[in-house]
Amino acid sequence: MEHKYIVVECNYICDAVSRKSYGIAYVCVSDGVVTILQSVTDITSDKCAIEHIVDLCCRLQLDPIHLNDIVEDYIERI
Repeated sequence: MEHKYIVVECNYICDAVSRKSYGIAYVCVSDGVVTILQSVTDITSDKCAIEHIVDLCCRLQLDPIHLNDIVEDYIERI
């Protein structure tokens, strides 16, 4: 069983206008089955920025209890 952070991609369509947005999910992978334990979607349209945050969360082994704080800090900075 493995726990990790991943990038979540969402596509939104409103009045024939499409928009792509990215978020973060904390998941458990066991026997090829991915279970989302916690997620925050629609954070940014900047895929590189969210990939950087996910990389940091994984490298620092961030406890998922802090995920909302990380997202709030990111949003305040942009």
